[in-house]
Amino acid sequence: MVSIVTIVKNDKQHIEKTMRSVLTQKYLNFEYVIKDGLSTDGTSEIIKKMIEQYPKRKIIYVNVKDGGIYDAMNQAVTYCSGNWINFMNSGDEFYNTEVLEKIFDKDSEYKTYGVLYGDVVVSDIADRAIWAADISMIKRKMPFCHQSCFVRRELLIQFPFNINYKIAADYNNILDLYTNGIEFFFYNQIAACFDLMGVSSKRFADRYRERVSVLKNHKLYEGTKFTYAVGICYEHIKSIADHLIPDFAKGVVRDWYKYNIKQYKRIGK
Repeated sequence: MVSIVTIVKNDKQHIEKTMRSVLTQKYLNFEYVIKDGLSTDGTSEIIKKMIEQYPKRKIIYVNVKDGGIYDAMNQAVTYCSGNWINFMNSGDEFYNTEVLEKIFDKDSEYKTYGVLYGDVVVSDIADRAIWAADISMIKRKMPFCHQSCFVRRELLIQFPFNINYKIAADYNNILDLYTNGIEFFFYNQIAACFDLMGVSSKRFADRYRERVSVLKNHKLYEGTKFTYAVGICYEHIKSIADHLIPDFAKGVVRDWYKYNIKQYKRIGK
């Protein structure tokens, strides 16, 4: 069995989209765990309405206080009974209704693996593009999106998310698994979609600090104090530019960066 987890708090604008993308999956052998952090904006009512619309699905709704997204993710794991766990949090969605069916049609091939991962589609002001997973980057940054990642439940119990991190706990978790010899498998499918416009420019420097901290924690950071200072300055410049540059100009810059630096594959709107 597969456990799909959605973490949410006060996101009535997106929760229905996410839930529908999970509950309309053609694959039958999964459960859906929704961890709500005591929403007060109407999110809870939408969740209950959606649960009523899909009475044949196994849905576990947990509405209790938590200490933030990664604490909520740790809590949600304890309610899961599936062999594999995927976090499809509020605002995210599966690429299509056949994602789980295609990935777990060959579940017997995964016996020796602890982590499954694939590609995702990202969208922003300009268009949509495929962000291809690249495991060779794991010692530098997150090599794939968590939306495409399925981890064995026992590993998430053994290696929980470090709640001291506010942004990079997922990367820290993946490195925990990788450096402890857990085997990864690329299933060569597009798993999910998410919107880059939701990423806050105010957190550029914070993301950089946490990523460096994660690398240092795993003794993988090769920079110096000087290169770290340069990196922080660069992230602050990015944040300032993001506030000052008009949207149409940002679209041009982002396009150039996506397709010339990150090597995304354009797929259009």
